[in-house]
Amino acid sequence: MFAKFSAFVLLFSLPLNTYASLITEDFSSGVNGWGYVQTSDADGTTPLSTSTSPLTLAANGGPLGTGDSYLQYTDVDTNFMHAVFGTGWSGDLSAFNNGTFSFDYIQTAPTSGSSFISDFGFFRIFGGGQTAGIDVIPSNPSVNWTTQSFNFSAANFGVSNTVWNTILSDVTGIWLNVESWNGVTEVVGIDNISLTAATVSEPPTLSLLIFLLACWMFVRRRFL
Repeated sequence: MFAKFSAFVLLFSLPLNTYASLITEDFSSGVNGWGYVQTSDADGTTPLSTSTSPLTLAANGGPLGTGDSYLQYTDVDTNFMHAVFGTGWSGDLSAFNNGTFSFDYIQTAPTSGSSFISDFGFFRIFGGGQTAGIDVIPSNPSVNWTTQSFNFSAANFGVSNTVWNTILSDVTGIWLNVESWNGVTEVVGIDNISLTAATVSEPPTLSLLIFLLACWMFVRRRFL
């Protein structure tokens, strides 16, 4: 009995952790509700009607190579194309405040030149009648798979905590600008999108530790 109680005390003497939550998409099971919109300006919020879809699911060629599927966007007109996040990326995302957003991207065509669009990688989130956006790929598009990560916080998006909390409490859409090149020429891929909540360590209170120690000493005296 003493051994069991000692194990019990040890278990509850360890720091308590909130387990990190995760939203992720690697397209291994298909498109999963992902889509696209076209806008007339790079950071626009008003979708345009279009008859040709730039979106396809590539079965091979992701960051892991053969057999690694990814989402591919092919430029079809002179408007700006945006990836629209799919299943699991809406609703209450408050738990992810101050978390880490990460994704892989590549420009597969053209593979050379310098006719870049500076707003490539502009990330926009909608919710609660508000919107916030930030350019998360500050450099020119890479022709090799590249991982981009950023802090998912009000400060990083340049909005107040009030606005940010309003957005996160009821997210209605997330867009990523995948228009990387001037002219109707580019092909862009994205993969391994993830949003990880910040992990907070919560040690037990001092009074709880003192109580458990007293119990341990009592049982030790009683059974030894």
